[in-house]
Amino acid sequence: MKNLRTFSLCILMALVLVIAPSIFAQDETFGLSDADFALMGAASAATFESDSLTFDFTAEFTLAGTGEGDISANLSGSGALSNVSELFQLVVTGDLVSAGETTPVNLEVRVVDGILYYNDGTGWKGQSADDALSEVGSLAGGMTGTDVDPEDIASGDLSGLAGMEGVGEAMEALSSLEPSEFITMSRTDSGDVAQFTTSVSISDLLASPALAPMLMMGLSGGASAEGMEMSAEQMAQVSGMMTAMFAQATVTFDQYIHTTDSLLERVVLDINVPLPDMTGTGQSTTIALNFDASFGGFGEAVSVEAPADAVMEESNGG
Repeated sequence: MKNLRTFSLCILMALVLVIAPSIFAQDETFGLSDADFALMGAASAATFESDSLTFDFTAEFTLAGTGEGDISANLSGSGALSNVSELFQLVVTGDLVSAGETTPVNLEVRVVDGILYYNDGTGWKGQSADDALSEVGSLAGGMTGTDVDPEDIASGDLSGLAGMEGVGEAMEALSSLEPSEFITMSRTDSGDVAQFTTSVSISDLLASPALAPMLMMGLSGGASAEGMEMSAEQMAQVSGMMTAMFAQATVTFDQYIHTTDSLLERVVLDINVPLPDMTGTGQSTTIALNFDASFGGFGEAVSVEAPADAVMEESNGG
């Protein structure tokens, strides 16, 4: 059962990659009017395509009841982005707590003239931003056994993952998901700010027959669904079990948009996943995440300097 819990959580993370980019490709407006849906979809693009912006955020994460020690994180950060000068800065501070041990977090990232600089508390280091992106792709490829381009994943193109055993058939099955069966959206106005709330019903999502191939692949240890001998009744039992596990799980994403300029003012992601005890040990598991970010400074000058004492890493090209 512990393995099933772990696998279930992995499914949820994978579904974020598969479903999120496809939402705005749907003809469905998930309960919003056409105009409201268009406004919500255009606001993110308009915000991050601005000449410049600043942001602040907080993030809180808790994983409790796994039997391997609770984990929590309390982070805050700020930064700036200039699309004109291609400048970026991010500062993150906070604490990570694992099994009673607290680790302070102090991280700063800068991008200046195509060079990525980062300092994790041990001094500034730098490398080509292209090399850094390539390393991310190589890491993902090493984990999946495929050639993965991180830019493709960011844009919602997951074709690079299709070479993984069983993933091709799982992705094909997922294409039959009907997001409107588990996603609803609503709008609430306060002055010149429109709050758009997206709610995801995890239990309804897991009840979808389209997930059967992924469930079978996970239960077989990564083998394809064709390699498993599982009756429709057995598959229905597993699906029902997972649906019951996530019956109390909630996921909401709020976007606060200025109606005067159609730009994002704030976004809030709340995830709460309580998993009941299904082993008879009396131990339940809870996963909670809150991410709250505010945006401003649109069009204002951004100044980010390259650290003078940065140690440059060798380029991948030599």
